[in-house]
Amino acid sequence: MALVWAIRLTAFLLHREFINWPEWHAKVCEVDKRATLQSKATIWLTCGAFYAMMMYPCVLRMKDAIGNGQSAKTWGKVGKAGLALQFAGLFMETLADYQKGDFKRKPGNRNKFCDVGLWKLFSHPNYLGEVAFWCGTFQGGLACNRKKSDWLISTCGLLFILTVIKGARDSLGTKHVKKYGNSKEFLSWRHKRGFFGPIPKCLQNQGLPM
Repeated sequence: MALVWAIRLTAFLLHREFINWPEWHAKVCEVDKRATLQSKATIWLTCGAFYAMMMYPCVLRMKDAIGNGQSAKTWGKVGKAGLALQFAGLFMETLADYQKGDFKRKPGNRNKFCDVGLWKLFSHPNYLGEVAFWCGTFQGGLACNRKKSDWLISTCGLLFILTVIKGARDSLGTKHVKKYGNSKEFLSWRHKRGFFGPIPKCLQNQGLPM
C-alpha cells in the first residue's frame, strides 16, 4: 500500500506540474533558482529522516516476516483494520485530487473554489485521506513494535505528518478566504463544511478552522 501511495503521489505531482497546471511549473522553477544548496540539503535531510520514520511500521512488518515467518499471525483485527484504513485513505485522496483537477480543467473554473464530489462534504478531502492513510500505516505495524525505540520512531513519524497536514490545511484555508472571501457561495460552504465533514448547525459560524 505504501508503494502504491508513492507511485500515485509521484504521478499526481508530475501530471499537475507539467500537464494540468503549467503555471505551477514556472513557480517551482522560480523557487528553485532562489533556494540555496544549503537550504535544499536541509529540507532533503529533514524530510528524508521523517519520511523514514513514517515508513518504519512497514520496515518492522518486513523484518517480522523475514525473521520468524510468523508475520501473518501477528496482523490480527487491529492490523487488518490498519490495512483497510490505508486503502480507504488512499482511495479518498486519489478521488479528491481527481475531482478537483477535473473541476479546475474546465473553462472558467481555474479561479473558482471546488465544491464538487467529495469537496461538497469535506473542506480538504485530499488531506483527510492522507491522514487516514498514515494512521492506517501506523496501526498496521502496531503488533511489531517490540522495543521502546520502535514505538518512539513510529510515533514521531505519525506526529510529523499530522503536524505537516494541519499546517498545510490552515495555510490553504487562509488563502481560500483571501481568494474567495467575496463569494457568498464560498462563505456559506465554508461555515457548513469542515475537515471531518458537515459541521453541526449548533457549531456553524463559530470561526472554527477548516
